Amino acid sequence: MKKHLIPLALLISLAACTEQNSDIDFTPDYPTTSEISLSRSETFAADALNNFGFEYFVKASAKLADCNSNIAVSPVSMSIALNILANTSNDIVAKSVTDAFDCEDLSTLNSLNKKLMQFLPDKTNKCDLALANSVWHSHNIIPTADYKERMSSCFFAEVNALDFSSDKAVDIINAWGAEKTHGMIQQMIEPDLISPVVFANALYFKGEWGVKFDEKATDDMIFRSPSGDVNVKMMHTEADLRHGKGSDYELVVIPYSGNNEMVIVVPSEGSSLNDLTGRLDYSTLSAMIENSPLTQSVRLSLPRFQSSIEREDFTPILSELGIIMTDVSLEFMTGRSNSNSNMGVFIQQSTKVITSEAGTEAAATTVGSFWTGNIHGVIQPTEMTVDRPFFYLIRNTVTGTIIIAGQYVQP
Repeated sequence: MKKHLIPLALLISLAACTEQNSDIDFTPDYPTTSEISLSRSETFAADALNNFGFEYFVKASAKLADCNSNIAVSPVSMSIALNILANTSNDIVAKSVTDAFDCEDLSTLNSLNKKLMQFLPDKTNKCDLALANSVWHSHNIIPTADYKERMSSCFFAEVNALDFSSDKAVDIINAWGAEKTHGMIQQMIEPDLISPVVFANALYFKGEWGVKFDEKATDDMIFRSPSGDVNVKMMHTEADLRHGKGSDYELVVIPYSGNNEMVIVVPSEGSSLNDLTGRLDYSTLSAMIENSPLTQSVRLSLPRFQSSIEREDFTPILSELGIIMTDVSLEFMTGRSNSNSNMGVFIQQSTKVITSEAGTEAAATTVGSFWTGNIHGVIQPTEMTVDRPFFYLIRNTVTGTIIIAGQYVQP
């Protein structure tokens, strides 16, 4: 029975690829842990963060839907950046973040963030994953010792003064982003977004498939994009994979080596990617995945694909999700209740995802700027051919953390 896969969704706990230098040391410069133990409130917060992350992806894909574009966002990078924002601004902003994440308080969110920062990059997960955070501020803004300690202990973040009047400021920030993403993202901020305070998260992921896609078997096949049929390089594998389908979808779970996986979801014939993602939340999607049994001999055809965005402004979407982005201050950072009040926050994200026969490589940066004023069991093999637009997720199998979510529409 041959299955044709349509626009699909992907959650990436962190993407991996094939042709990177194997000599690179991805060990973080802070301690990691091979196990993660969450309290009841942290477990609830982790689930809520994944719900927020998937909703963020759905809104982002809808925002860019008119472009029929291949996009990828990083829910985990965005959530970490928003957590930094919550610890930098004031009570009103912090409450908007914890409410949006459905988290009971900021201390729980900070504790969860620290545990994820230490667990996700650990070698136990086998894929190479790097996470980094940083805050830059002008010389006339003086962070308190408590703020610096919190950035260090919860986010393993650097806090550095920077001469924003110098043309070199943007080069310094972009060099940090390029280093942390191993060159995949060269320019995470432009000169006109340099402001008195800039904060950022960067991630890099490299993972090899846990099943084999033989490059010699890759051939030319048709991918049915919205603008017409396109020839693509289609990869093939036959393996025991988790596979499921419902009235309006078909999905397959492709493991990476270790505790990461790619979930591919394709709308059924007659349904669209927007129709499918529009009716899903992460809890529903998780149930779909959990109810997909391990199926013997799935014959899967999947295109090589790339997805990316460059410095996309998600400030309006974050406002829709309940994050306070205007009339903010730097109270938590400076200890002064009226510190730089009536400021606005502007947040951009850049991502790049490359998937091939070897695996997946991905990177993301999320940058926030404070501005004065407001800113905006099978007998026969089950065949599945991903030859239409799809959305995808890469996630960690232990925590369910969504690292990347994207859609592939146009080769």
